[in-house]
Amino acid sequence: MDFGGGAGYHYFIAKMKLPNFNFKWLVVENRTMVKLCNKKLNYKNLFFFDSLNTIKKTDVFFSSCAINYTKNPIETIKSIIKLNAKYLYFTRTPLTENQSIEFKQISLLSNNGPCKINNEKEILIECENKIISRHNFEGMFKNGFVIIKKHVDEKKAFFYKNKFISSYTYIIKKIV
Repeated sequence: MDFGGGAGYHYFIAKMKLPNFNFKWLVVENRTMVKLCNKKLNYKNLFFFDSLNTIKKTDVFFSSCAINYTKNPIETIKSIIKLNAKYLYFTRTPLTENQSIEFKQISLLSNNGPCKINNEKEILIECENKIISRHNFEGMFKNGFVIIKKHVDEKKAFFYKNKFISSYTYIIKKIV
């Protein structure tokens, strides 16, 4: 499952790198993107959903810079944990060092993942960017998980109120 997966960019990379592997790729995105992708894209194992709650189980959860754009990142992470995925891979995830912050952000739909669909550059999306603390994020995975790897992806990935915010990668494994 690719949470915030745009138009399926990572699906196409996976298919290129693993051409014989037969898997279902589930992308969870905003309604506008899902509507556009369902209209313009038709691939055998690529599916688009506008809600995490429609997915019941997944083996691998992947997200790149998306959790912070949800209404409630903590509740979203709780829902992700309920998917019972064997592995969780968060990349480009902005986290603060202290308290959580939120601010409005306006972007082009074309900025929602690198895979392009005709005419999407004309659509503006306004969203809340809600960045939780690294302590809160890691605390969500204290029970039943082990953090295999973590590192800073990009120092100074975001700037808000005279402070820079870094983004991180985490590879987390569910322990039985």
